Amino acid sequence: MRGVLSNLPADTLSAALAPVAPQSEQLDWAVDLYGGPLPYPDWIDERPGSLMSYHHAQEGLPMGWFARGFLPRYADSLILDEWGYYLGFDSRTLDAAELVRLLGDGRGLHPRPELFRVVKEHSLLFILRVARGWWEAYTPNSVLTDQLRCGWDGSWIDSDKWGPSPGHPTRI
Repeated sequence: MRGVLSNLPADTLSAALAPVAPQSEQLDWAVDLYGGPLPYPDWIDERPGSLMSYHHAQEGLPMGWFARGFLPRYADSLILDEWGYYLGFDSRTLDAAELVRLLGDGRGLHPRPELFRVVKEHSLLFILRVARGWWEAYTPNSVLTDQLRCGWDGSWIDSDKWGPSPGHPTRI
């Protein structure tokens, strides 16, 4: 699947989502971040209206998922890890339990052929970040890829570089 690659000068999730902010706001987001999605005390704040009011736990999604409207509004509240994975989906048409079943094998949102197949078949948006501003985005929606490529001043990349091994590309 064709994607977009960029070294964003503003290395933030809000900058990464900016070119597709209106569409991002209409999606639910599964996240996979080594350090946890939110810093303390936000991670334990269960009060109505807190950031955690957007959060839903789901077995098979290590950090759960956030309901539509969370991103891009609270993008800078998430921990920006060395490796970060963000999967935009519409829980009205693909619920989180079904998403986990389709992803299979318990490897969360780590890039691999199975994940890209699900992204393509269900028209999802997958964004990943690797240390210090290397961002990639994949979706079969050509309008979104064009917006990201233009907004990121990015170049085309192919998901085939991510082989079956977890976590690291087989070729760049």
